[in-house]
Amino acid sequence: MLGAFAFLFISIRELRQAFYDFEKLQVHTGVIQSKAVIDTIEDDKKRTIIYLKLIDDNNEYLSSKYAEHLNENLNIGDSVKLYTNTSSSFFGNFVSNESATEIWTTNNPNEVYHIVRISDNSILLDFSSHKKSLKKMLWIFPLASICFFGWFIYRRSGRKSSLVIEA
Repeated sequence: MLGAFAFLFISIRELRQAFYDFEKLQVHTGVIQSKAVIDTIEDDKKRTIIYLKLIDDNNEYLSSKYAEHLNENLNIGDSVKLYTNTSSSFFGNFVSNESATEIWTTNNPNEVYHIVRISDNSILLDFSSHKKSLKKMLWIFPLASICFFGWFIYRRSGRKSSLVIEA
């Protein structure tokens, strides 16, 4: 039963983020002071993350998606607008891969979902594509919740009938 509620909670959080309004994202405008691309391994899966630091900003921003593309197209000294979702909840910042076959959370309020280079007004990371890939995966967590709940009901009904037979 606990598993069903956990997956239901996760699906609600994912649903909220899949339909999150662009206007609610927090904008950080500045000049790139430094950038670093780091490969991490989580759950036996390699992920490449780019970390960005802006001049006169103490925060370190990261993008778990399209890190190589961003590394090639962003240079130190570029003026940018970074858009983040300020949620720091454990299930608050969902990220999915480009093909929408995998989903994970970063648990980081500085995860960047949209990047605009100010000099040519080009969008380097698009929030709408992020939302589309999340919407493709909306069925996973509700289905898992239903399966866990069905398993719980099945196991529960099996116990009652075995008690009746023994009595």
